[in-house]
Amino acid sequence: MTDDPPLPAYPDHTAAFGRIMDRLIGKGGSSETPLRLANEGLVPELADLRDITDDELILVSRVVYATKTMNIPAVTNSIDLEAGRRSVAATAASTTAIDKLRTATDRWSRRLALLTFGIFALTVVLAAIAIGQRWA
Repeated sequence: MTDDPPLPAYPDHTAAFGRIMDRLIGKGGSSETPLRLANEGLVPELADLRDITDDELILVSRVVYATKTMNIPAVTNSIDLEAGRRSVAATAASTTAIDKLRTATDRWSRRLALLTFGIFALTVVLAAIAIGQRWA
C-alpha cells in the first residue's frame, strides 16, 4: 500500500481510490470536467485496485455499475477480479484460522479428558484409603 496523501476531492479516502474515481467519473469527482486525459484509459491500475480498502472497493464497484462504464468489460472485470481475489484470500485466511482453532480445541479437549480421568482415579484411591482405614 502506498503512503500517498489523499486527493483533495476525496479527503477521507486513499490516494488510490481518488485515482480510480478520477479515471471512472472525471478529474476531481465532477461530472462537468473532462472524463480523463487522452492518454488515460478507463481501466483502473492494478496497483490502485490492490491499495484501496475493502469499503472503497465496494464504492468503486457501485459507481461502475451505476455509470456508463458498466458496459466496458475491462473495467467491470478488473473490479470483479479484485473483489474475487480478496474473497479467496479471506476464505483462505478463515480456513487457516479454523484449522488452528480446531487444533487448539483438540489439545484442550485431551487435557480436560486427562484431568477428568485423573480426578476420577484420585477419587477411587481416596475412597479405597477411606474404606481401608474403616476396616482396619
